[in-house]
Amino acid sequence: LVDAGMAYYSFNVGSFELPFPSNENLKLYKLFFVDNGLMCAMMLDNIQAKVLTGDIFVNEGALAENYLAGELIKHGISLNYYDRKSKHELDFIFPEGNKISIIEVKSGKDYKKHSSLDMAQKLFADKIGRRIVISGNNMETENGILYLPFYMSMFIRREV
Repeated sequence: LVDAGMAYYSFNVGSFELPFPSNENLKLYKLFFVDNGLMCAMMLDNIQAKVLTGDIFVNEGALAENYLAGELIKHGISLNYYDRKSKHELDFIFPEGNKISIIEVKSGKDYKKHSSLDMAQKLFADKIGRRIVISGNNMETENGILYLPFYMSMFIRREV
């Protein structure tokens, strides 16, 4: 799928260190589809009508993460995620200067509950650049975290 231009890899980074390529585990990865509609058609039977009516009983988070992966790729941000022994997972991490910025995707109403992001801040505060949460809610900043609605993800760029 990747070779055919239909999907993107997001490789696991098991160590919260730069540069990422030296810490990537090429055996652990997430696969994101280039086209959300194609992903729905292939993986989620008859989900299109349910999404349009708001009546979905599937993991809406998978759709949200897939959408954001496409936005990041379009803006030149490589896809990596952090997961160390399943203790906490960060959806997207990327280098900015000599820091690591984190993006968490939240599809539900409890978008301010982000234990993995909070744990990363406790463990790696000196290594973290921006902390961003993407959700269906309004833009705001709280405790150093930038909350952005999905549609504003088009403005995410790597800061140098």
